Amino acid sequence: MIDSAPIARSAVEKRILQGATLALGLLAAAYLAEGFFRSLWGPIPQDLARRWLEGAYLVRHINSMDVYAGVHAAERDLGAAHPGGYPPWATAFGLFIAPPIRSDWSRAYFAALNAAGLWFMARYAASESQRYGRTATCFLVASCLAVSAHGVVLRNGQYGIVINAALICMAAALVNGRPGRGGAWLALAATKPQTSAPFALLWLARRSGIVALAVAAALCGAATAAVAIWLHASPFYLVAQVFGQAANWDGGDAGPLRLLLTLGVPRGRAIPALAAVFVSGGALLLHRFRRAPVSLQLAIACVSGRLWTYHRRYDDVMLVFLLVPLGLRALERRRPLDWLAFTLVGLTLWPPFRESDHGPWLIALKSSIWLGALTWLLHGFREGPLTRSTDAA
Repeated sequence: MIDSAPIARSAVEKRILQGATLALGLLAAAYLAEGFFRSLWGPIPQDLARRWLEGAYLVRHINSMDVYAGVHAAERDLGAAHPGGYPPWATAFGLFIAPPIRSDWSRAYFAALNAAGLWFMARYAASESQRYGRTATCFLVASCLAVSAHGVVLRNGQYGIVINAALICMAAALVNGRPGRGGAWLALAATKPQTSAPFALLWLARRSGIVALAVAAALCGAATAAVAIWLHASPFYLVAQVFGQAANWDGGDAGPLRLLLTLGVPRGRAIPALAAVFVSGGALLLHRFRRAPVSLQLAIACVSGRLWTYHRRYDDVMLVFLLVPLGLRALERRRPLDWLAFTLVGLTLWPPFRESDHGPWLIALKSSIWLGALTWLLHGFREGPLTRSTDAA
């Protein structure tokens, strides 16, 4: 049975943690205040506007990709479409995240949804760290909220915060032995499959995993079929359009894909090579650590998910799943190298990096730190598991 008494800390330790919490809390307040302000007022966030347009065209029985390709004329009151290249089920599920209602109502709804997502994330960090006392809990929550990509997600109208919340709910269902519910949350997270796909690997080492994966596949398949019927189109045609647009991804990637493209590796080889390396590597690690705490398994999945394919800097929000177990390890063992690993990962996430800052050197440095920190975390688990091993939400 786990001892629920808080770990005793010296007055100096508490003051250091309190000072760090204050600094990170102020940083989080600045990022989130700016993000929510820009999501609610001023020009509508670009990606939110594009997802809103996809939904608006969909409810009119018009395929936004056909509009983008010039196959179908743009509606005068809607204008040109700029689809994100997501699969048909993502367009269907996106109606619940960016509904095509009045734009001001849609913005308010999107802001409220993200506020709820941040609450889920803060609750996850708090529940994982509560054994270490209130000071440590506040520190870890502030560390997660201070990730600068949260502000970028809000002002761009991206889905990252909502996807994280869905993955936290999926992990809670996994811990509580509810594979059907977990599969439903995984399907919702598949609204952005390049983020969520590696997290499906958490179910592979469990007997109930086939149920969760079957539910997720059934929901995604049903949504795809519904969209195809609604648009009077073949689902194969819709999926082929997605792959066609994916071939035209721009060079703004903030991950290893950009490094390979910079080195001259053809896009057609770079993408499957990265997927093969990081997805298979993540699968092997999750099998090896299948009895590890869910927080550590989420760390494996998030690093695999961040590096396996195309991502931009706002997708760094998924790295909170690496930050939390590193923080738990540092709070538990209080060793300098544990704090160093946590701090280095934090320094890749807390500063307000711009898109233009992500040259090859910074991408290589950040990727190396994430891989190194994960390696250190897994090595530490072999020495002894994290004390808290079950609560995932």
